Amino acid sequence: MHENKDGFIRTLNANIEAILSKREGQESLIKVEQSIEQLKADLKGLVNLKLRDNIDETVYNEENARISLEIDKLRQKILRKIWIKKPRSRIE
Repeated sequence: MHENKDGFIRTLNANIEAILSKREGQESLIKVEQSIEQLKADLKGLVNLKLRDNIDETVYNEENARISLEIDKLRQKILRKIWIKKPRSRIE
């Protein structure tokens, strides 16, 4: 009985750790997605400044490139996290 109890506890702990690690990964993805949404809002604000002629062309281009690059980096980060989590199927 003692051996069964130890095995059960080990399995239970392993399952709890697996669930917690999945949650941590999801929270990380949520934070990245929130960052992307904030950057999109920043980009919209930048475009609005451009439309109202309230920003220098050079500054607009630099900021537009910087924000767009940051969004692309975060999207790549999401894709890497998703790719790592999915098991790769074997072709036989």
